[in-house]
Amino acid sequence: MALEIDHFPGRMIRNGEGKYLYFGGTAYLGLQTHPEFLERFQKNLEVHGTTYAASRHANVQLHPFGAGEQWLAGIAGAENALYVSSGFAACQLARKYFGSQGDPLFFAPHTHAALLVPGDRIHRDLEELRNAILETLETQPDLTPVLFFDTVDFAGTKPLQFEWLSSLPLEKMILVADDSHAIGITGEQGGGSYRTLSDMQPKKLLVCGSMGKGFGIGGGFLLGSREDIKKISQDPWFGGSGPGTAAGLETLVQSEELLEERRELLERNTELFVKECEYLDRFAWSEGYPCFSISDDALPGYLKERGVVITNFHYPNADSPLMCRIVISAFHEENDILQLTQTLNEYFKKY
Repeated sequence: MALEIDHFPGRMIRNGEGKYLYFGGTAYLGLQTHPEFLERFQKNLEVHGTTYAASRHANVQLHPFGAGEQWLAGIAGAENALYVSSGFAACQLARKYFGSQGDPLFFAPHTHAALLVPGDRIHRDLEELRNAILETLETQPDLTPVLFFDTVDFAGTKPLQFEWLSSLPLEKMILVADDSHAIGITGEQGGGSYRTLSDMQPKKLLVCGSMGKGFGIGGGFLLGSREDIKKISQDPWFGGSGPGTAAGLETLVQSEELLEERRELLERNTELFVKECEYLDRFAWSEGYPCFSISDDALPGYLKERGVVITNFHYPNADSPLMCRIVISAFHEENDILQLTQTLNEYFKKY
């Protein structure tokens, strides 16, 4: 049963049942309630308003959109960027763009629903996916396979890893990656996975996703070549929809030092969890990444009885597998993590 609360879930959550340490959600850097970030956001709201519900093709444009896109492209290492109303909108624009070019589309296991439209088929496993791509290249050499996938696969053994891509002929392929859970917290300057994927030298690369997790503001992004981003920006879906918040994008550009400080704190907190948890082999996790997934229906209840709540629900719908995940964030203090690891160690010793 969901816990209903009346405040943003930071390091603590509370309701009529009690008060709990919270190790869930996606507020990785803890920006959403950080005083300095909020003060800056408030000042930008006073200048740019709560929203600018006009087309990005309108004859009056707010400066933070273009400047923010240039900043985002710079930290990610991409030629160009596009800022849109949501992560879902960004992924759907990417799906529409490459789905309209006549090339065969492939969807890796556990691809997020945001990259799909009705009729898309997700491959069961990586071997099946690889065989299908190789067969297509052999039988239809004039076409370019387009592979959609999530950079962070919480259902896999390692949430953030790209080794599986190395067995594919990437120089003949287009990669489209949802980087929602990596942008802002991984990569140089928090630029996410774009540089890493680009270094694998695919024929073409487009990265998209949400700004709400690592960067703590509303909206979505697309990163890619100048040509692709320009063409996507000419799509009626982009021109006919409202943008994300200019105040949020301006706040990010002004907060580079704060973002770096929060990434460093997140890294220290994650290292402390790894050091103190004696049963890391029970979890699916990647070195340096702050999420630890496990299939254990009893663990969430055990933790809650001892004052700790973690991510624990069926996602993306009620028929989906149970998502049980511990999330370390920059919200957390050292004693929070020590309490969590002590409780986990006690649990695993019993079970």
